[in-house]
Amino acid sequence: MNRKIYVLFLMLLSTSLRADYRFNMNVGSDFNYARYNLDNVAPLGGYLAGVHFDFDYKKPCYLYTGVQFDGRWNAGLICSNIKSCDPCYVGGNMRAEVADYITDWRLGYHWVNTEETWSVTPFVGVGFQHLSFELEPSIMRYRYYQVFVPIGLDFYYHMRCNNITLGLRGNYRAGAYNRLKVTTPCVTDTDDECELTTNSTCCPQSKCGCDDKIKLKYSHGFHIDTPLIFRYREGCCVSVDLSFIPFFDWNRFARTCEKNFNDIVIPITANKRWYLGFTLGIGINF
Repeated sequence: MNRKIYVLFLMLLSTSLRADYRFNMNVGSDFNYARYNLDNVAPLGGYLAGVHFDFDYKKPCYLYTGVQFDGRWNAGLICSNIKSCDPCYVGGNMRAEVADYITDWRLGYHWVNTEETWSVTPFVGVGFQHLSFELEPSIMRYRYYQVFVPIGLDFYYHMRCNNITLGLRGNYRAGAYNRLKVTTPCVTDTDDECELTTNSTCCPQSKCGCDDKIKLKYSHGFHIDTPLIFRYREGCCVSVDLSFIPFFDWNRFARTCEKNFNDIVIPITANKRWYLGFTLGIGINF
């Protein structure tokens, strides 16, 4: 009996929520040009591609909450001289292998005007970013781990006559936990690698197995995009959207210095990167 009541309650709740499309889910793909700049290293550029996912709950003039994820990887070669970028490292050309994952959870307030022609949603939340940046051939690998606080605002203008929505969205990522693991080849006859950490002697005779991370100074970033959304099917329960979202994303992981057990100073250079590209997606509202 209790199970029947529970199922009936869920059905009634689902029916009430479908009327004004409070839930939104989008999946798509990212494509962007990437530029990385490490101190004392020639800037590296190339293209990344990846996947995008977001899910949120929006009730007019009520609380807003949502999660999103972006994962990006090499869509070709990322190197210091893109005009002569080839697998043979001609002329000392440096390459990089990149994997960039960023996800966050947001909480805010979704305000809609009485005519429902535009909406504003300020929000704050918590997020996590992991960037793996490996210089080749076998020079050094940087693995960044960051917990950040996104603070932002979404603005949408709804053109009801032709089912088109225009938007302007931006958020600032304030780094709260910034850590780095650096891996570099040991100078031996073997292919062992050594992790440069504060608790590592990084001796060339063996592979280091340390899991400690180097603490970075303040690191931060921001993201801005201008979504163009076309709602091509709308019913009493579900609507479907197509979206084209140009974006610009910038991030800086700060420089620092550490010493290992041998009192050898390990300089950690800053890593500044920016992305310019677009997201193509399809969304379902219910």
